[in-house]
Amino acid sequence: MVLNAWLYQNNMTSQNANIKVDNGKILTVSIDLPANGNPTAFGIFIHGFSSHDDLAAASNIRQSLLLEGLGIATFNIAEPSDNGFTFDFSSMVSDIELIANFMDEKYAAPEILVGHGLGGTLALLAVNQISSVKAIAIVGAPVSAAQIELLIKNAIGKANHTEQISARHNNIEHPLSETLAKINFAKVIKQLKRALLILHSPQDKVIDIENAAFIYQAARHPKSYISLNGADHFLAQAEDAQYAGNLIATWSKRYISSKPNPAMFTADQQVVTRTGEHGYVTEIRTDHHSMIADEPIRVGGTNLGPDPYELLLASLGACTGITLRMYANHKKWPVEEIRINLRHHRIYNEDCENCKENEKKLDKIERIIEIEGDLSDAQLERLLEIADRCPVHKTLSSKVRIDTSVKHP
Repeated sequence: MVLNAWLYQNNMTSQNANIKVDNGKILTVSIDLPANGNPTAFGIFIHGFSSHDDLAAASNIRQSLLLEGLGIATFNIAEPSDNGFTFDFSSMVSDIELIANFMDEKYAAPEILVGHGLGGTLALLAVNQISSVKAIAIVGAPVSAAQIELLIKNAIGKANHTEQISARHNNIEHPLSETLAKINFAKVIKQLKRALLILHSPQDKVIDIENAAFIYQAARHPKSYISLNGADHFLAQAEDAQYAGNLIATWSKRYISSKPNPAMFTADQQVVTRTGEHGYVTEIRTDHHSMIADEPIRVGGTNLGPDPYELLLASLGACTGITLRMYANHKKWPVEEIRINLRHHRIYNEDCENCKENEKKLDKIERIIEIEGDLSDAQLERLLEIADRCPVHKTLSSKVRIDTSVKHP
């Protein structure tokens, strides 16, 4: 995998790329990387229109893919520009192919296409033009000519209302109908020769779920369909978009390389976190794993992940359990299961009557260890001693030095 060294050396994980097209048009693509700057593979996410709902869904799905370690190029197929707001399907497919070539040259060839709404339709049309793509995932994609026309006309109506599109681009009925009439979607889908994942909500009021049924029936294996029950077309709820993104990322691992470039990851970069501009959702990346942290709703978070103290307790609990399991295995003791229950408290330091105000409170972690197995009292007592030898326990019990510096890219 050949990656852009400048991007990584400057510790930047997001940037816009402008791609010149022969007719003078400029394609603007957002390139986003996981927090540690070391994607396991690259993909292209295609979405259409610029309404708030569409952008929210795109942002949420992209974030879920990034959390799984993918590098994502995001392309808005219907961004108004000086060249107008048109729906030339052939030109759009060529644009997606150009983006794939650009990524191959500057980063790495894309291995997955993800499309939402009309972006999914174009992903179906473009995938066979990009040999590196091994998998395609589409969300709420229309393949009915009537629904595609309705979707586009509604989008133009909204855009006109916000003065984004000039009146000269409104008359699309004749050329659009002619273009759609020439597309045999059943034949296109049958010839995909890629792993295909179809996601659609039965409550989608924009694109009828019969579109998903048509795509699934026309496609050859390997193909999968997942119902996004309860979600709307735009996946406006963060948890719906996160669910869809997690499904896509997990499913794609069977088909894409998912191998980080070791040259891009060093031992002094073991954990990287990234908190965005809005809210508290924080991406956590190690060299091979990802997770998120958040805050509860009561303090302004969205509760999409554990809070930092829960992660701290989880670290202690995991370390304790692993340490006990290693010792029990070494001794060949019949330990069946180990459960660690943890709570964090702030308590008054009774031995600190004359201390400064900030020293009068102590952090207390309550740890209760439950061990299943036919063990003697002496063995249980020994395991209790071993629990205190867990490395994380030792770290938390010692005076920890944290050296902090600020780096501005």
